Amino acid sequence: MNNTSQINLHSLADKAINSLFITSVFISAIIYLLHIVTHFPFFDGSIHTRYLWLLSSGFKANVDFFCIYPTLGYFLTLPYFKLFPESAFVLLALRLFSAVVVALLGLAYYSHGRRISADWVVALLPFLLISTDRSIGVFFSEYSIDHLAALAAILAMTIIMSEPGFFRLALCSALSLISLFIMPKYHFPLFFGLLGYLWVCYATYRKPSMVISGLCAGAISALAIIFAIFSLNHGSIIDNFKYAYLFNFRFTSVLDEQIGSSPMYSPVIVYVWTFLRHHLLLSFSYAVGIYAWLRYAVSGWRKPDPLIWGGGGILLGCFLATLFDAVYCEQYITPVLLCLALFVPVAYSETVSSQRTIRYARYLFVTIAFAILVARLDRVADEFHLTAYNARGNTATTRTIIGEVTMAPTGINILNEYDDLLALIPKDETVVAAWPFHPLFRRDAAFQIFDDRPSLSGAFQERDPLSRSFAPETFMNALEKSAPALIVPQNLDEFFPPGWDLVVQDFLSRHRHLYEEYATNMYKGYIRKDLLE
Repeated sequence: MNNTSQINLHSLADKAINSLFITSVFISAIIYLLHIVTHFPFFDGSIHTRYLWLLSSGFKANVDFFCIYPTLGYFLTLPYFKLFPESAFVLLALRLFSAVVVALLGLAYYSHGRRISADWVVALLPFLLISTDRSIGVFFSEYSIDHLAALAAILAMTIIMSEPGFFRLALCSALSLISLFIMPKYHFPLFFGLLGYLWVCYATYRKPSMVISGLCAGAISALAIIFAIFSLNHGSIIDNFKYAYLFNFRFTSVLDEQIGSSPMYSPVIVYVWTFLRHHLLLSFSYAVGIYAWLRYAVSGWRKPDPLIWGGGGILLGCFLATLFDAVYCEQYITPVLLCLALFVPVAYSETVSSQRTIRYARYLFVTIAFAILVARLDRVADEFHLTAYNARGNTATTRTIIGEVTMAPTGINILNEYDDLLALIPKDETVVAAWPFHPLFRRDAAFQIFDDRPSLSGAFQERDPLSRSFAPETFMNALEKSAPALIVPQNLDEFFPPGWDLVVQDFLSRHRHLYEEYATNMYKGYIRKDLLE
């Protein structure tokens, strides 16, 4: 075969593979949108939504209700949230908000891939495989402030692996700080990656003042933006730091003392390894990308190369982040997977591999990924009948960690039930209901909207006034002061502070005459009779 024929053949093959990849993008979008419709309102997504509604209704975090998460992400979402009327189906609008954030994440990988290897296809494929997975993909489809933190963090890390400069350093510093204020899930990769990038900036320009001023300019700008957002929303940065950061740090210590050897609480590396064992193409792409980066780093470590030093810091931070214990949840696996995906395009760079190797590896990668995505499209259709209830997805990884996955009717059904309740219960009324029976957009009868196991109460400092809000007598006083519009006894012993389920039983035994039974397809509760008249 002559050179001209070979070039034409390669050109046709490239076009075919690009067409296959574009089809893969469309399939991924369909899978993602189907998850938005079918996904059951999972616990974390429901809590985020309830916090958002409380803030939008004028209530203040840790003044009118206890908030264990940082509030910056909620403040950023509020303008969008306030566009919609009060309906449980606003949850779908919030999921579409997450879809926009996920699309921007995809654009970040696209840009990163174009810069590293001049190939946007191989940079986006790992992200498509992650975002359409039956557990991680479902996590991406729900509203979570984690997605906003991920967007800021990944944008910062793409800068960390790019050419040094004053404005890039300032932007990287600002994005890193914003990500940490939204949700501190990427702290290790950002910290060590930024250290590497600072070294590259110093070694390139030999101007310490430029490096320090760039770092400070970004940090001061980010803090000014954060302070302005909190001020506009009448939020307290001090309380936010106290209860969303210091409190969670102490709660982690409480977990370490009480969880023992439970498989639900293990180092994150256990969950990541279990996930990757069931996702061989993704595992292989990570391994090849990291191997290619190591080859490149070994040959050029003496140079102030941001791909080497910034990338090395990200990789080190990523590894360290997996050594700490966490409960099994997709939000702890995702940061590691997203960070590792940044290294995949390195394997397809001509500075590391030959053009021929890159071409054939690309063909193979795209073809297998396309087949995987087609199979996922077929499986996601099953979720219109039943969807996972006690997990984000009925996957091999989930079953390995938590055991049997309980299935429930598709998510759109429970939104209908929520809407029926919202129509019955006036906005100023309170409810006593745990996830997933809480109708989202109504106040709780007490200061606490949920509890964990072991109880969050163990992480309060001595004499913290908020610790009293977990006491059963505080809850009883709240019920006696104003009889709640709805009471659902189910799941209270699991998701409310210890002893509160007994308080509800006692309250109902003495005030049963005020309530009428209210049954849905999922539970039986009690609604106040005057609301049914």
